[in-house]
Amino acid sequence: MGAILVFLERRGGDVQAASLQALSTARRLADSTGDTVAALALGAGASSAADLAGAHGADRLLAVDDAAFDLYVPESYAAALAEAAQSTGCDTILLSGTSMGRDLAARACARLSTGLLTDVVELERTAGGGLRGKRPVYSGKAYAWAAIPEARPSMATLRPNVFPSAVKDGRKAEVVAVAAPNVAARARSPG
Repeated sequence: MGAILVFLERRGGDVQAASLQALSTARRLADSTGDTVAALALGAGASSAADLAGAHGADRLLAVDDAAFDLYVPESYAAALAEAAQSTGCDTILLSGTSMGRDLAARACARLSTGLLTDVVELERTAGGGLRGKRPVYSGKAYAWAAIPEARPSMATLRPNVFPSAVKDGRKAEVVAVAAPNVAARARSPG
């Protein structure tokens, strides 16, 4: 039994719909294999996403409740995601295929020395625990299947508005406070 980690993209404190779609997809995959689902939220008030994360399938919410993460800083976000992946021992990481999600996925993938499926429109787990995804090619005129058979954790970005967002009322996610990683950002926002 393994774990699936989902990065929750937040803007202005609100969890983005594409992240909830990724979380619901993780729950569907976990139910078929008996895995657990953890969600990672960053920024001030990150723990407030627990009820929403739980309703969409998370068993646990890893919350880095730090205002330093209110704005997207690639180095810090990638370090937080990589540390969360290592601490949970997850074998799969899912992110929404938004601009932030694609950028963060590539950076975290490099930190973790693993494989990444991008812009996936269909996703499944293979018998050996690998990840297999279908993605559009040739401007959407054809589809190609790609797989990550052995590298762990395997990662994927899910195309927004393709996967359904399923809500299960009454489901709660356990909040786990996580310390912010110590990363020196190369740029700062004035103010």
